[in-house]
Amino acid sequence: MSWATALKEIVDDENVKELYKSEEAIEQEYFKELMGYNNSSIKNNYKIPQFFFKKKKNTKIQNQLQKASYYSVHTEVNNNLLSEDDLDELWIALCESSNNHDTQVYKKLSYFDFTAIAAALPTKFKEYFSSKIFYQLMDDTGYISVINFFNYVVKKISFKQTRLDLSLYDTDNTGYLTEEQFEDYLTDLIKSLPQIFEMNKMFEKFYVCIAARKFFFFLDPRHKGKINIRELLLSSVYQEFYGLKENKDDKYNWFSIESAMTVYGQYLNLDTDGNGMISRSELSNFCSGVYSDIFLDRVFEEFPTYNNEMDFQAFIDFHLMVNNLNKPEAISLAFRCLDLEGVGYLSKPVVTHHYKSLFQKMVKYGFEIIEEENIVVELFDMAHPEETEKIKIQDLIKCGMANSILGILIDARGLNNYENRE
Repeated sequence: MSWATALKEIVDDENVKELYKSEEAIEQEYFKELMGYNNSSIKNNYKIPQFFFKKKKNTKIQNQLQKASYYSVHTEVNNNLLSEDDLDELWIALCESSNNHDTQVYKKLSYFDFTAIAAALPTKFKEYFSSKIFYQLMDDTGYISVINFFNYVVKKISFKQTRLDLSLYDTDNTGYLTEEQFEDYLTDLIKSLPQIFEMNKMFEKFYVCIAARKFFFFLDPRHKGKINIRELLLSSVYQEFYGLKENKDDKYNWFSIESAMTVYGQYLNLDTDGNGMISRSELSNFCSGVYSDIFLDRVFEEFPTYNNEMDFQAFIDFHLMVNNLNKPEAISLAFRCLDLEGVGYLSKPVVTHHYKSLFQKMVKYGFEIIEEENIVVELFDMAHPEETEKIKIQDLIKCGMANSILGILIDARGLNNYENRE
């Protein structure tokens, strides 16, 4: 019997046929079992559930009606917020009911005073006089500070007002804002608060870009192109932005005009050919050339570029990354640039390679640096990785020394500071 005849007999055997059911049939049976379609009455009546539903586009009339309803709700809720006159009334009531004669800064209220004021004020004040709020603000003596309580109310009103204002730009009613929508909000805010945002009209669009990018850098690290409004309001970035109302001239506040002008000035100074973009060679002059060559090469591989040049938005992201190496979002981005092998961790050879790049630059400028073997061992000791000789993002965040570790690998100032530590 030939091998072909023998093979045909095996294939024609019913047991073999049953054993070798088609791959498609096996997958179908498995899927039916997985999805619970084992009932004979619905044996052949199953399908993969739909997970994506394309959003219908509104007509022009629907958009107008939606916008009108937004403004109607906005007006109604806005009218229920405490006005400046209401806040004056609250402040007077708090000061008059205080149980001591100290200055306004040190005046305090007992719970009895607190409830008495609540009973005397109109209904619109009631939500700010709950027992929960009192106990949250209460000190060790059982009293609350008048000034602390008043500041709490003011911030609460500001939070609600901002939430209300932002919702007007959420035209899809999703609870999220795209970068374009958020920039529209900032543009209108600048126009409404000229006493805080005093700037040249030509600089306005650059300021809006600088401000918006910080929100999206920290609140949209996965680059989905949108940020959650509630998360925005609860973020430390918003707290920094809100701080402008108290001190608009704080040069250390990213959102101050002075800070924004500094960032914009750096970009203009780097753009030596005046084409509005930053090349790899131009970026090497950033901060007087303190960053290692291999790190900058990797930046241009990981950051979005156009014809191998970086635009203003990408430069802002780079600026935020290198100046916030203690924050998880910046750590993750810097880590991607350091991960030469793309394996999700930094091995000793990779760490050594980065150190050598910075070492060569510093030797060139006359610095005396310690042996690479010693510094690499120290870096791994600082990171304290869970897996020996593998530094991961989680290790850098967990150890609390990411700023120092990353600084030593990419920034000559960081390495020099480490060398000269006491």
